[in-house]
Amino acid sequence: MSPSTIDRAARRRRGLITMVVMMATIMHALDGTIANVALPSIQGSLSATQEQVSWVITSYIVASAIMTPFAGFCCSAPCRAASAPLWCRCRRPS
Repeated sequence: MSPSTIDRAARRRRGLITMVVMMATIMHALDGTIANVALPSIQGSLSATQEQVSWVITSYIVASAIMTPFAGFCCSAPCRAASAPLWCRCRRPS
């Protein structure tokens, strides 16, 4: 393969990774918005007080804060394996 072919493939892969990360960020923000918008309806249906409903958002924030580092670990774990693909091992220290 010529260097220009490798450069094009690397740029295409970098663009794909950027799009996936952007979509994940948008989905996370959209999920939080949906939870906030649904709260008044949930409150009315369950006859819950404002204090009880505030626990829904608090729980969502705590769960998100706990799962974010775990998700990062799960994504980077395959890259540390010796059998990881070359594109994944390229940043592994020697």
